[in-house]
Amino acid sequence: MAGNDKKELEELLETVTSKVKNNVKIITPEDIGQDFMHHIAIQKFKEMVPNISKRAASGEDNTLPRVHVCPTLVGCMQGYGSVNFHVYDSANTKTKANDVYKGYLNIYKIPFKACLKPGKRMVFDANETNEHWLVKYNSRTDTYPATIIGRLVPTSVTVTPVKDSDPIEDIGLVVEVFGKDNIVLDKKNTLKKGYWSIFVRDDKSKAKIECLDVQELAESVYRDIISTKIAMEGLSEDIFKKPAYSTW
Repeated sequence: MAGNDKKELEELLETVTSKVKNNVKIITPEDIGQDFMHHIAIQKFKEMVPNISKRAASGEDNTLPRVHVCPTLVGCMQGYGSVNFHVYDSANTKTKANDVYKGYLNIYKIPFKACLKPGKRMVFDANETNEHWLVKYNSRTDTYPATIIGRLVPTSVTVTPVKDSDPIEDIGLVVEVFGKDNIVLDKKNTLKKGYWSIFVRDDKSKAKIECLDVQELAESVYRDIISTKIAMEGLSEDIFKKPAYSTW
Protein backbone atom coordinates (compact mmCIF):
# COMPACT_ATOMS: atom_id res chain seq x y z
CA MET A 1 0.00 0.00 0.00
CA ALA A 2 2.82 2.41 0.86
CA GLY A 3 4.27 1.75 -2.59
CA ASN A 4 1.04 2.93 -4.19
CA ASP A 5 1.03 6.02 -2.00
CA LYS A 6 4.61 6.81 -2.92
CA LYS A 7 3.75 6.50 -6.61
CA GLU A 8 0.72 8.79 -6.19
CA LEU A 9 2.86 11.33 -4.39
CA GLU A 10 5.42 11.17 -7.19
CA GLU A 11 2.59 11.93 -9.63
CA LEU A 12 1.58 14.94 -7.51
CA LEU A 13 5.12 16.30 -7.70
CA GLU A 14 4.83 16.40 -11.48
CA THR A 15 2.13 19.07 -11.06
CA VAL A 16 3.82 21.42 -8.58
CA THR A 17 6.31 24.21 -9.14
CA SER A 18 9.85 23.25 -10.09
CA LYS A 19 11.14 24.83 -6.88
CA VAL A 20 8.97 22.53 -4.78
CA LYS A 21 9.63 19.45 -6.91
CA ASN A 22 13.40 19.89 -6.76
CA ASN A 23 13.57 20.64 -3.05
CA VAL A 24 11.46 17.97 -1.39
CA LYS A 25 12.01 14.26 -0.79
CA ILE A 26 9.33 11.59 -0.52
CA ILE A 27 9.40 9.76 2.82
CA THR A 28 7.62 6.53 3.76
CA PRO A 29 7.34 4.80 7.16
CA GLU A 30 10.13 2.42 6.12
CA ASP A 31 12.49 5.38 5.74
CA ILE A 32 12.11 6.63 9.32
CA GLY A 33 11.13 3.48 11.23
CA GLN A 34 7.66 4.67 12.32
CA ASP A 35 4.27 4.95 10.63
CA PHE A 36 3.11 8.13 12.34
CA MET A 37 4.07 11.75 12.86
CA HIS A 38 3.60 14.16 15.76
CA HIS A 39 2.02 17.61 15.78
CA ILE A 40 1.40 20.07 18.63
CA ALA A 41 -1.30 22.73 18.83
CA ILE A 42 -3.45 24.62 21.31
CA GLN A 43 -6.46 23.61 19.22
CA LYS A 44 -8.37 20.33 19.34
CA PHE A 45 -8.85 18.51 16.04
CA LYS A 46 -10.37 15.18 15.02
CA GLU A 47 -8.67 15.46 11.65
CA MET A 48 -6.23 17.82 10.00
CA VAL A 49 -6.60 19.43 6.59
CA PRO A 50 -3.57 20.35 4.45
CA ASN A 51 -3.40 24.15 4.26
CA ILE A 52 -1.04 27.12 3.94
CA SER A 53 -0.26 27.98 7.55
CA LYS A 54 -0.55 31.54 8.81
CA ARG A 55 2.37 30.71 11.12
CA ALA A 56 4.72 29.84 8.26
CA ALA A 57 8.08 31.59 8.33
CA SER A 58 8.91 34.42 5.95
CA GLY A 59 10.16 32.99 2.67
CA GLU A 60 8.60 29.58 3.27
CA ASP A 61 6.77 28.02 0.30
CA ASN A 62 3.17 29.21 0.02
CA THR A 63 2.03 27.13 -2.96
CA LEU A 64 1.56 23.62 -1.55
CA PRO A 65 -1.06 23.06 1.19
CA ARG A 66 0.25 20.77 3.95
CA VAL A 67 0.08 19.77 7.59
CA HIS A 68 3.36 20.51 9.35
CA VAL A 69 4.48 17.45 11.31
CA CYS A 70 7.63 15.91 12.73
CA PRO A 71 8.72 12.42 13.82
CA THR A 72 9.65 13.79 17.27
CA LEU A 73 8.17 16.07 19.90
CA VAL A 74 11.38 18.12 20.14
CA GLY A 75 11.19 18.76 16.40
CA CYS A 76 7.56 19.85 16.80
CA MET A 77 8.57 22.31 19.51
CA GLN A 78 11.26 23.81 17.33
CA GLY A 79 8.91 24.08 14.37
CA TYR A 80 6.20 25.60 16.58
CA GLY A 81 8.68 28.31 17.52
CA SER A 82 6.95 29.83 20.55
CA VAL A 83 6.57 27.18 23.27
CA ASN A 84 8.67 29.43 25.52
CA PHE A 85 6.19 32.31 25.22
CA HIS A 86 3.40 30.14 26.61
CA VAL A 87 5.16 30.19 29.98
CA TYR A 88 4.14 33.84 30.21
CA ASP A 89 0.79 33.61 28.41
CA SER A 90 -2.43 34.28 30.27
CA ALA A 91 -4.31 31.03 29.81
CA ASN A 92 -8.09 30.91 29.62
CA THR A 93 -9.65 27.60 30.66
CA LYS A 94 -13.21 28.89 30.80
CA THR A 95 -13.75 29.67 27.13
CA LYS A 96 -14.94 27.04 24.66
CA ALA A 97 -13.13 28.77 21.79
CA ASN A 98 -10.81 26.32 20.04
CA ASP A 99 -8.01 28.78 19.25
CA VAL A 100 -7.39 30.12 22.76
CA TYR A 101 -4.43 28.95 24.87
CA LYS A 102 -5.75 27.03 27.86
CA GLY A 103 -2.48 26.33 29.65
CA TYR A 104 -1.21 23.44 27.54
CA LEU A 105 -0.47 22.17 24.04
CA ASN A 106 -2.14 19.05 22.68
CA ILE A 107 0.22 16.38 21.35
CA TYR A 108 -1.07 14.54 18.29
CA LYS A 109 -0.33 11.23 16.62
CA ILE A 110 -1.07 11.23 12.88
CA PRO A 111 -0.64 8.02 10.83
CA PHE A 112 0.82 8.37 7.34
CA LYS A 113 1.83 6.24 4.36
CA ALA A 114 3.86 8.81 2.41
CA CYS A 115 4.84 12.42 3.00
CA LEU A 116 7.32 15.07 1.90
CA LYS A 117 10.49 16.21 3.62
CA PRO A 118 11.31 19.78 2.58
CA GLY A 119 14.84 21.03 2.08
CA LYS A 120 16.33 24.30 3.28
CA ARG A 121 15.08 26.19 0.20
CA MET A 122 11.54 25.34 1.33
CA VAL A 123 12.01 25.85 5.10
CA PHE A 124 15.10 27.63 6.42
CA ASP A 125 15.48 25.39 9.50
CA ALA A 126 14.31 22.15 7.87
CA ASN A 127 17.51 20.31 8.78
CA GLU A 128 17.23 21.27 12.45
CA THR A 129 13.50 20.61 12.93
CA ASN A 130 13.29 17.57 10.64
CA GLU A 131 9.95 18.99 9.52
CA HIS A 132 7.78 16.90 7.21
CA TRP A 133 4.67 17.75 5.20
CA LEU A 134 1.48 15.74 4.95
CA VAL A 135 -0.12 16.75 1.64
CA LYS A 136 -3.15 15.77 -0.44
CA TYR A 137 -2.17 13.30 -3.16
CA ASN A 138 -5.31 11.14 -3.44
CA SER A 139 -8.91 10.99 -2.20
CA ARG A 140 -7.83 9.41 1.10
CA THR A 141 -5.55 12.31 1.99
CA ASP A 142 -8.07 15.15 1.78
CA THR A 143 -7.77 15.02 5.55
CA TYR A 144 -5.57 13.15 8.01
CA PRO A 145 -7.10 11.51 11.13
CA ALA A 146 -5.47 12.97 14.24
CA THR A 147 -5.51 11.58 17.78
CA ILE A 148 -4.54 13.53 20.89
CA ILE A 149 -2.23 11.22 22.83
CA GLY A 150 -0.76 13.62 25.37
CA ARG A 151 -0.49 17.11 26.77
CA LEU A 152 2.52 19.44 27.06
CA VAL A 153 2.58 22.14 29.76
CA PRO A 154 5.39 24.75 29.61
CA THR A 155 6.37 25.61 33.20
CA SER A 156 9.58 27.68 33.22
CA VAL A 157 12.12 29.57 31.14
CA THR A 158 15.66 30.46 32.19
CA VAL A 159 17.39 32.95 29.90
CA THR A 160 21.19 33.09 29.60
CA PRO A 161 22.54 36.18 27.80
CA VAL A 162 25.20 35.55 25.15
CA LYS A 163 27.47 38.37 24.01
CA ASP A 164 26.85 39.43 20.40
CA SER A 165 24.29 36.67 19.91
CA ASP A 166 20.77 35.61 20.78
CA PRO A 167 20.24 34.44 24.36
CA ILE A 168 20.01 30.76 25.21
CA GLU A 169 16.73 29.66 26.78
CA ASP A 170 16.33 26.58 28.96
CA ILE A 171 12.65 25.64 28.95
CA GLY A 172 11.00 23.44 31.57
CA LEU A 173 8.03 21.31 30.56
CA VAL A 174 5.82 18.63 31.99
CA VAL A 175 4.20 16.10 29.67
CA GLU A 176 1.34 13.71 30.31
CA VAL A 177 1.07 10.68 28.03
CA PHE A 178 -2.52 9.46 28.15
CA GLY A 179 -2.45 5.83 27.05
CA LYS A 180 -0.77 3.07 25.06
CA ASP A 181 0.47 5.38 22.29
CA ASN A 182 4.01 6.42 23.14
CA ILE A 183 5.43 9.83 22.25
CA VAL A 184 8.79 10.02 20.48
CA LEU A 185 10.59 12.83 22.31
CA ASP A 186 13.81 12.73 20.28
CA LYS A 187 16.14 10.13 18.77
CA LYS A 188 17.16 8.90 22.22
CA ASN A 189 13.98 9.14 24.29
CA THR A 190 10.46 7.75 24.02
CA LEU A 191 7.77 8.70 26.52
CA LYS A 192 5.38 5.96 27.63
CA LYS A 193 2.08 6.34 29.49
CA GLY A 194 2.54 8.50 32.58
CA TYR A 195 4.03 11.84 33.59
CA TRP A 196 7.34 13.37 32.58
CA SER A 197 9.55 16.32 33.47
CA ILE A 198 11.60 17.59 30.53
CA PHE A 199 14.13 20.37 30.10
CA VAL A 200 15.16 21.51 26.64
CA ARG A 201 17.67 24.13 25.51
CA ASP A 202 16.71 26.53 22.74
CA ASP A 203 19.88 27.93 21.20
CA LYS A 204 18.61 30.28 18.52
CA SER A 205 22.11 31.08 17.29
CA LYS A 206 22.26 27.46 16.13
CA ALA A 207 18.53 27.23 15.28
CA LYS A 208 18.42 24.16 17.49
CA ILE A 209 16.41 22.76 20.40
CA GLU A 210 18.00 19.87 22.25
CA CYS A 211 16.85 17.80 25.20
CA LEU A 212 18.86 18.32 28.39
CA ASP A 213 17.02 16.12 30.87
CA VAL A 214 14.11 13.67 30.98
CA GLN A 215 12.67 12.30 34.22
CA GLU A 216 9.59 10.21 34.82
CA LEU A 217 7.35 11.70 37.51
CA ALA A 218 4.98 10.22 40.04
CA GLU A 219 1.43 11.42 39.45
CA SER A 220 1.50 13.25 42.80
CA VAL A 221 4.59 15.23 41.77
CA TYR A 222 3.02 16.09 38.43
CA ARG A 223 -0.12 17.31 40.21
CA ASP A 224 1.97 19.45 42.57
CA ILE A 225 3.67 21.12 39.59
CA ILE A 226 0.36 21.75 37.85
CA SER A 227 -1.26 22.96 41.10
CA THR A 228 1.44 25.62 41.41
CA LYS A 229 0.79 26.72 37.82
CA ILE A 230 -2.97 26.80 38.50
CA ALA A 231 -2.48 28.93 41.60
CA MET A 232 -0.15 31.38 39.87
CA GLU A 233 -2.21 31.77 36.70
CA GLY A 234 -5.74 31.23 37.96
CA LEU A 235 -6.34 28.23 35.73
CA SER A 236 -9.18 25.75 36.02
CA GLU A 237 -8.75 22.40 37.77
CA ASP A 238 -9.96 20.93 34.47
CA ILE A 239 -6.33 20.82 33.37
CA PHE A 240 -6.06 17.65 35.49
CA LYS A 241 -8.79 15.86 33.56
CA LYS A 242 -7.90 13.47 30.79
CA PRO A 243 -9.88 14.90 27.85
CA ALA A 244 -12.51 12.80 26.13
CA TYR A 245 -11.02 13.82 22.78
CA SER A 246 -7.85 11.86 23.60
CA THR A 247 -9.80 8.76 22.55
CA TRP A 248 -11.23 10.16 19.31
